[in-house]
Amino acid sequence: MKRAFYRYGIAAITGIGAISVLCLFAHESPWHVVQILLNTSLGEPEDLSVTLFYATHLMFCATGLAVAFQAGLFPIGAEGQLSFACLTTTMVAIMLPPTYFSLVIVLVTGLLASTVLGLIVAYFKCKKGAHEVITSMMLNFIVAAFANYMVSHHFQSHSSQDPETAIIHSRFWLFPSIFHAEGSPANVTFFLAVLACVAAWYFLEKTRPGFEIRAVGKSKSVAQNSGISVERIYVLALGISALLAGFGAWNQILGYAHKYQIGFSADYGFLAIAVALVARNNPLAIIPSSLFFAILLKGATGLDIETDFITRDFVKIIQAVLILMFLVLQKQRDKSRAEAEARRT
Repeated sequence: MKRAFYRYGIAAITGIGAISVLCLFAHESPWHVVQILLNTSLGEPEDLSVTLFYATHLMFCATGLAVAFQAGLFPIGAEGQLSFACLTTTMVAIMLPPTYFSLVIVLVTGLLASTVLGLIVAYFKCKKGAHEVITSMMLNFIVAAFANYMVSHHFQSHSSQDPETAIIHSRFWLFPSIFHAEGSPANVTFFLAVLACVAAWYFLEKTRPGFEIRAVGKSKSVAQNSGISVERIYVLALGISALLAGFGAWNQILGYAHKYQIGFSADYGFLAIAVALVARNNPLAIIPSSLFFAILLKGATGLDIETDFITRDFVKIIQAVLILMFLVLQKQRDKSRAEAEARRT
């Protein structure tokens, strides 16, 4: 544990040093950039609310991706799964009357929709040998096209010029705001996202299916020889991954916007890949990792206004540098383990 903290510290210090050099090269004070990021993301309750809202999406998507990554898979479909869950949740909420039975259907619909996308990826992986990167990426485009069609041709709001649906009935506004302020996006699904991270950690570390997922990710051939069905694990991991991404519909539709908007996502599903990688696919570590990336995402808006030489795109450079540092750390750790095992044998 101490060695892990030491390595993380080295990676973090190296990353911060590289980012500081880049800030100086851009004629900006590193401390000034840090102040802007923190003040813009945490300075006011409204800013904190948006940051927590971003972190909620990232936790749901990144935790799901971490489960798939631990099985040795690399799907990149969380963005499409989140969007599809939000779309189907909104459509069902618009079409159904506001009854208690409808509440259950609305809660479940988005989760089922996103899970179906994950199972489609699993089917092509197990039965056709298609790589999950390709199939999940193609599904992202299909979902985007389908959402554009459904909104523009069937669910377009008559009171708005923007590509968005009508607002769902207030009976379906199930998750109240944390800050009890009008327009505050952070809602109680933030705590559900934290709980999902804890539950995913327990599932992976303390249950037999979780052990089998990790075993397949470590060595597929060894897992097969031990009697573990690799195809079953792929279906399980991809299904859970998509299911967790679908919970973002609770945050977006039932907790905040109450309508589906084309382009609502700030690339949550793609940014979640970085969140999971920095956390080394540890669901517990995804909590602080999501908060960190949410701070960068929200704080980026201040760089355009309060700096002279850099823009919000500088945050993408910060993200890239940090990811690179942690990937180098992981590579060194894997190399050290391989050398240690070679010495033992």
